[in-house]
Amino acid sequence: MLERERAQLGAFISLKPATRDMMKEAISAGFYESEFYGNFPKIQILTIEELLAGRKLLYPEAGAATHKRAQRQTKARTEQHGLFHPPQPAPQQSRLPGRDFSTTPLLDDSDDDASA
Repeated sequence: MLERERAQLGAFISLKPATRDMMKEAISAGFYESEFYGNFPKIQILTIEELLAGRKLLYPEAGAATHKRAQRQTKARTEQHGLFHPPQPAPQQSRLPGRDFSTTPLLDDSDDDASA
């Protein structure tokens, strides 16, 4: 797995404890040697129970690169739109048939008389 993904470190999270063969495989993978932070097992096996109990993966501090960085891509300035351009006016909506509640009250006096 490490070779296929070209990774320096790997983790296997399991519901059950590691078997003897799993431990042999992890040990045979060896150690990642960090120039500034020491050695770390290349394959680490942890259970969900261990993670919930607070056990953490061992790896170099945040500043050390253990993964390949993606190539940075930028857009040409002419492609960016909208942030500082003036807002466009909203399109005019056609009026729907029926009562216009924007100029008349919701309840007239005639409605009160009918319910009494």
